[in-house]
Amino acid sequence: MKEVFFLLFLAICGNIYGDTAAAPPNRSARTCDGYAGIFLTGEFIYWKARQEELNTIGTFAFEQNGVERFVDVKSKEIDFKYSPGFKLGLGGNLPFDGWDLYVNWTHLRNNPVTTFRSSTHNLIDIERLGDGGAPFVTNHAKVSYDLILNIIDFDWGRRCFVSDTWSVRPSFGGKTFWIHQQIRYSYENVQTIPLPNIGAITGFPEFLNAINNYWGIGPYFALEGKWNFRWGIGLLGKVSGAIVWGKFEQKARADQNDLENGNGGPPTVTISHIRQEGNAHRVRPAAQMFVGLDWEWCFIPNRLSIQCRIGYETQFYWGQLLNLRGLEESDLSIEGLTLMGRIDF
Repeated sequence: MKEVFFLLFLAICGNIYGDTAAAPPNRSARTCDGYAGIFLTGEFIYWKARQEELNTIGTFAFEQNGVERFVDVKSKEIDFKYSPGFKLGLGGNLPFDGWDLYVNWTHLRNNPVTTFRSSTHNLIDIERLGDGGAPFVTNHAKVSYDLILNIIDFDWGRRCFVSDTWSVRPSFGGKTFWIHQQIRYSYENVQTIPLPNIGAITGFPEFLNAINNYWGIGPYFALEGKWNFRWGIGLLGKVSGAIVWGKFEQKARADQNDLENGNGGPPTVTISHIRQEGNAHRVRPAAQMFVGLDWEWCFIPNRLSIQCRIGYETQFYWGQLLNLRGLEESDLSIEGLTLMGRIDF
């Protein structure tokens, strides 16, 4: 019985891969074998960006444990949302042993807004807990995050078979990208926590508006592989990476409440206007990964082929939010759906 099931399994596998022609190792794996010409690509992306270290709004509460009193602070999660974008590409199949050139432009704008409300004044800016003095709290806080991402990838590669059902495309080239980030925090109905014998003191509305721009350029490398099934359908994966040298440009301004002693009288609240600017040059790595289904077909040999793919893509940029004053940095990740169409003609 085991032998019967094993032979049946071999028969099914033979049917799955029956229309895949045996290919010598390293033979060109172009959709239309031997074709040389140009190709165009267009991609719809539906991605979500997540900048780390932005969850600085939390809830503030006192807890009593016998004779001891503790402060309980819990961070609240920002609601990062998906938004559409696109990629446009132009390439050429060279008449030299299956090599090709390709340049691709990616554009994404992502601007989620998260609002926090509370029936009591228990929302707090966690970053200010270490400033000393009585903390300021609110019942209404808002975080607005605006990302504009532009990427240009240029690579030179060769797609070839490594077995009858596996093809790979190693490539190398250059990468440049621009990342614009604007982060806005606003706090309304601000007041201090209740003070002994005084109670809560009303403060002024607070806000923070920070702009972080980065431009970088550097070498790029990638590896794409496809496990081919039938009728041009297969499972495709791609990983790429780059090391870029670039420049940060930063601006920030804020209005912040301060609690003054009052020179022997009751304490008073004053407002401070803060301005900050800075530039810095840094080397930053970037990585990308895609996995999904791919379909391609040669409709007219040496004339026309079409390719479509759909899958999940993620990109990661190290140290993309740099606080020059505190020498702190946090990473940027992007993920979501990618749908691509390509035509060779």
